[in-house]
Amino acid sequence: MLLYIQNYAIDLGLEFPAPATPFLNCSEIWFESEDSLLEAYEVPDYQILREDEKRFGNFENLGIALAEDVSIYGGSTRPRFKLIRFVERHPNVEIAQLNKVWQEDYAAAILESEAIRGLTQAYIQNRALVGTKIAFPVKFADGVDEFWFGSPHDIPRFLEEEQAIAERLNLDRVIDRAGMKQVATESRVLPGYALSAQLLKKI
Repeated sequence: MLLYIQNYAIDLGLEFPAPATPFLNCSEIWFESEDSLLEAYEVPDYQILREDEKRFGNFENLGIALAEDVSIYGGSTRPRFKLIRFVERHPNVEIAQLNKVWQEDYAAAILESEAIRGLTQAYIQNRALVGTKIAFPVKFADGVDEFWFGSPHDIPRFLEEEQAIAERLNLDRVIDRAGMKQVATESRVLPGYALSAQLLKKI
């Protein structure tokens, strides 16, 4: 495990289209390779941790996204605040069509928007790893967007600017934005994760 980051939900007074059970937090666990990820979840120590996880986590509402992070811009340092979105395509949309619209058209529009770039410090696309076999309870999302902010107060204005881009690109035809799971978070690092702390240093 290279990094372990905990993202805790923060209340901005925003009305997100919420899933049936609201998110309380979102963890990030980073690995050097798929092989190291698979190996980590087979070691005996993790089997002990899994039993502990069941004491505080609702595994019936646990979502897992296995992905490779791709920086559209920013990302050399990590602000504390994020908007995390789980991107899911409509059932009748092929993954290739989603990738064309989300990874190319949408990413380019966000990158070119001066308003968005002025409000955010980084935009990361976490692109789903297809075919990885690992024993998680539930897997959802075709990808995960992360928008990073120096201040959570920039998120409401960002949502307005981003919605205009989504409407111009007609994203609703490909992505289930009405049912999109998303959460505004503050990132925290457990003591001892020096590399995590370096990446999450305040700027």
